[in-house]
Amino acid sequence: MRTLLPWRSFAFFKVGTGLSFLVAVTALPVSGSFLYLLAIMVGKIHTVGAWIGMWKAGKLTKKYVAWMFVLTLLVSYWGTTMVSLPLLTLIANLMFLFHFLFDEYDIQEESRNKLNLISGMTPGVLGSIFLLSDYFNFKDVFFFEIYGIIFIAFLLIELLYVKQIGWFFVQSKIFSMFILFAIFTEMKSGVAFLIFLIYHYIFWFIYPVYKLHKYKREERDGFIFILLLMSLLLMSFSMFYYGSVGILENKDMFEIAVKIFLIGTIVHILATAPFGYWFGLPRPHSLIT
Repeated sequence: MRTLLPWRSFAFFKVGTGLSFLVAVTALPVSGSFLYLLAIMVGKIHTVGAWIGMWKAGKLTKKYVAWMFVLTLLVSYWGTTMVSLPLLTLIANLMFLFHFLFDEYDIQEESRNKLNLISGMTPGVLGSIFLLSDYFNFKDVFFFEIYGIIFIAFLLIELLYVKQIGWFFVQSKIFSMFILFAIFTEMKSGVAFLIFLIYHYIFWFIYPVYKLHKYKREERDGFIFILLLMSLLLMSFSMFYYGSVGILENKDMFEIAVKIFLIGTIVHILATAPFGYWFGLPRPHSLIT
């Protein structure tokens, strides 16, 4: 097994800043309500930015847009009338876990080959059990030592099959250790996944800027300006709206806002790769760039 850990790379930058973020968040006392509010506000920017990026890349075909309209209506009806908030949260978090790890291969500039998939499976399995155990209250069955055994078992499998230790391998261990930390400290799974959600948003903003800097520097500054302007407008609107209605003090309104956010999260995941390909999203080889 060889080691490939280049210091002058985006992968190293991402691992270092991501670890700093996770350490800072766990060291500071942050309420779940505040994290939800932050995720809701930044999530709007993430969603709008994703649609703008798809439009600029030529992905918004008539077929795809039509499917997204229908899908949004169906998921909205299902999410508001047919499932409870706890179940909607569980489903959204499980889908996000897959979406988060799937995107990490691209953001870490790693290929999704069989050996790399093994590393990505470890936080995926730990996170899924964590969510299901919290929802079904299986804490007496899946206690901390069980998670530790699962982590060690996957680590041994990786050490047997992985040919090269790179930054993605290191990052997967950081994710796994964060999940173990959350379980050990009895952190709610929803809070832990809100932290992952905000982590995902942060690097969604950084990675496109890095790619433009690397490949299309003439477009970089314009993209940064649009991103900052969009962020300021949406954040200002969100803070004014949520502050004016006192959403944190009103339990019913807060639950409605959370439900809308979860529905939007599910739609976003279904609209992007790999699920979006089912609804007409152009595959990478046919994109207009």
